[in-house]
Amino acid sequence: MVFTLFGYGPAELYFSNQGSEEFWFAFSEILWPVVFIGLGVFIVVLGLLMVLPTKGYHYALATIMAVSVLMLVQTLFLPNNYGSLNGTQIDWNQYTGRLIYNTVIWLAVIAGAIFWAIRNWIGFRSWMRIAAVILLFIQAVILVITGVTNSGRKAEKEIENVYLTTNNLYTVSDNENTIVFVLDAFDSQIMCDLLEEYPEELTSIFKDFTFYHNTNGGATRTKYAIPYILTGKTNDTGGTYAEYLKESFQESPLFKELRTGKYNTGFFTEYGYVDRTQTDAIENLSSGGMHTTSEWGLSQSVLKMTAFKYMPHILKPFFWMYSFELAQWRGGSSEATAYKIDDIQFYQQLREKKLAFVSGKPAFRFIHLRGAHGPFTMDENMNSIPHEQGTEKQQALGSLRIVSEYIEQLKDQGVYDNTNIIILADHGDKGYVKPNYEQNPLLMIKMMHENKDFSVSDLSLSYLNISGMIAELLRNGFIRIEDYEVEGARYFYVGAESNNSYHLIEYASHGKAYDASSYYATGHDYEYQNNDITYNLGTILYFGEAGGSTAKRYFVKGFSYPESSYVWTSDNEVKLQFDLGLVEKDLALSFDYVAVSKKPQRVYIYAGDQLIASYIAQKAEKKDFIIPKESVKEGILNITFKLPDALSSLKAGTGIDGRITCLALKSILIDVSDYPFEEDKQLCIKNYSLGEEITFGSDGNMGEYAISGISNDHWTNSKNVTMKLYDVHADSDLEFVFSYRYINSGEQHVTVFANKEQIADYVATEPEEKILIIPKSIISNDVISIEINFPDATPGSKDKRERALWIKRVVIREAELLQ
Repeated sequence: MVFTLFGYGPAELYFSNQGSEEFWFAFSEILWPVVFIGLGVFIVVLGLLMVLPTKGYHYALATIMAVSVLMLVQTLFLPNNYGSLNGTQIDWNQYTGRLIYNTVIWLAVIAGAIFWAIRNWIGFRSWMRIAAVILLFIQAVILVITGVTNSGRKAEKEIENVYLTTNNLYTVSDNENTIVFVLDAFDSQIMCDLLEEYPEELTSIFKDFTFYHNTNGGATRTKYAIPYILTGKTNDTGGTYAEYLKESFQESPLFKELRTGKYNTGFFTEYGYVDRTQTDAIENLSSGGMHTTSEWGLSQSVLKMTAFKYMPHILKPFFWMYSFELAQWRGGSSEATAYKIDDIQFYQQLREKKLAFVSGKPAFRFIHLRGAHGPFTMDENMNSIPHEQGTEKQQALGSLRIVSEYIEQLKDQGVYDNTNIIILADHGDKGYVKPNYEQNPLLMIKMMHENKDFSVSDLSLSYLNISGMIAELLRNGFIRIEDYEVEGARYFYVGAESNNSYHLIEYASHGKAYDASSYYATGHDYEYQNNDITYNLGTILYFGEAGGSTAKRYFVKGFSYPESSYVWTSDNEVKLQFDLGLVEKDLALSFDYVAVSKKPQRVYIYAGDQLIASYIAQKAEKKDFIIPKESVKEGILNITFKLPDALSSLKAGTGIDGRITCLALKSILIDVSDYPFEEDKQLCIKNYSLGEEITFGSDGNMGEYAISGISNDHWTNSKNVTMKLYDVHADSDLEFVFSYRYINSGEQHVTVFANKEQIADYVATEPEEKILIIPKSIISNDVISIEINFPDATPGSKDKRERALWIKRVVIREAELLQ
């Protein structure tokens, strides 16, 4: 138990996330604190066991053993995904079903272990010793695989040890300044609501400002939004994130101006959001290397995250955290403190230190604060509060009051009038108002020497031009905002890093930025692989966590999160990419899956642009196909699964899972083949021609169609049989003919639906060929879906299948052919 929580757990968590923005530290910085904490827990638990009476000792040890097993089961086999720990509060109410069955499983196993220990201690102790060794062995194997798999992974950092410091955070010029405040996730609508609730305060604080309500943002989320603000470009040209930063910052209008050396600059945001080679433009860069301010504190945060992963569902709320809490332990060298986003600390030091005003060059400051981003741990008066008590609006108002304090200090020193101030958000917040793509962030501007009442403008602006606007403000101290009004479409980019790739979706709008319904997907989606995808032929790759998720580095799109031994496909199109180098022979593709979602699913497999296989997936199985060597272009092999029948349970109305699941993939292997590619043997999906006979049994052709619920011995094997036939062209009503030879138990109630419309309801009592009419009016998109229900079918004493009819054949034909 101690090894799971203080050895295997933290190590597996670290190696699985090594190189990410959150896991910026070396494993050695948490190693000894975690070991000492674990050792302390071990001694305490061992001591308690030693003083317990015999019966209590048996109870306790049985509980410990059960919990040890359950923690591993929780992570490997039970649903354990709650989305990204990005600060957004988890809606625990949507997991009521999980709460019930997860708690029942934990309690049942613990109670069973205690009962066994009471009834047969000697037997239980023998089992416990074996189980403990097995558990430790499994964990050791997973650790080795995870460590080896991720040993070469590095964070996308152009310069590993360069970071942003707090130097000049509280200094400005006594002559001329341009200050940009970024209030994270501050939606424009939040500002509208706050203006209604606090009109006098906010219009007074932000006198001279204009609130541009109709502002189209650039990108979401923060990792791509901040660079977009500073450069006006998104990662739509390919390459890694580091390459994107370098290229876009080099061409940025703002950074071209800052590189002239005319300004004293300071950028205060996460170091990974800027191009750290821009030493001519960013003065608060340090190459001294980051270190941990408290290895004990960092270790406690890692252990809290570990506990969130391994605890039962009912206890997870107590260990919920924001992954960027790990950043609070990030420090710099003794001469340069690393900047970390902490609004309360920023405010307190602003009040204590006050702004320092220095002569010399005009100052440019870019200050990124938490703003309205969850978790909401600050109230409207800049006090720290538990996240359970905070609200988005409270924290948003508090962040505005922090900016107000900054403005007041500028006024006190008489430099406010010579200062340009831009208050904006990196992106909006889709959780605040729906629908919302986060496309309408806050933007308020006050230019130097501007003296007016607070106002709200409906000018059509876009973050595409923010970099140029700031550059011109620096040069001239004034801009005509109207010159930046956008006519026509404005674009916004929604992106996410997953499957070891970056997927970017472009949206456009000709309407108001605050009207999410005016946005539409343009169809310009960008997908980029950003990891080493070198693959050695003959290497088996595993999708699930138990195998180290070794296939994950080759994911491009369409995959869900790794579970115990598999990963669900989660889109209608799934793609992997491999760098094979020189290929001189055809290849063999082997993969297997442990489950197929819901009803039979059509699967089309492409190697590059060539369709190499098609079949109907109905059950867990292993598949083998040949890939022609011509499909490998310049050493790169793209494998795409197209899954047109995949549907989410949420959309189907059968559950709350929004993933478009189809196959639960377990492993994949590519190797050299001794056999040639034969198209006719691999393209097995057949469109249906009217009048064609579908036969059943081991020698029948039913496998060419999407049919479920019928065994190879002709018997239906469940209460529900489905058939889905494609490319059916009907100019009139159709006849559905199905012939059955035997009836289980003498009679069976039968209902038949065609495209969800009932066409029959009767009791089958004797062998017959039934002819039913399918009206032409219910046939759409040339697809006929047949569903036959047998509500009276029950399992036999020996044959456990729910048998009803022994089906001989099925035919669909035009009704007029018999007339």
